[in-house]
Amino acid sequence: MSLTNVNTTRQHVARFRARSTPITIVHMDRFTGTLEQLRDRVLLSGFYGDWIEIPHGHTFISEGGARLNWYPGSGKVIYQGKKFEAEALKQALGGPLY
Repeated sequence: MSLTNVNTTRQHVARFRARSTPITIVHMDRFTGTLEQLRDRVLLSGFYGDWIEIPHGHTFISEGGARLNWYPGSGKVIYQGKKFEAEALKQALGGPLY
């Protein structure tokens, strides 16, 4: 299986998990850094999962189902997922992201 097929499969799995999980918007923040800086911050928080590109932004979907949507144009960060998991992701990132 090529690397492209692996990434495509991960995206399909992430989309399926996202659709099959009840969504609750927990909190909104702002982040004005780069995608690489945000990815590093998520990785250092101890959460693991997949990043996918979405219209106008990027989404991180953790192994537990929490989601972080980031829209670089506005800097808006939206945490979604089951309430406990989404709140845990936000807390692990250490509060406001600015």
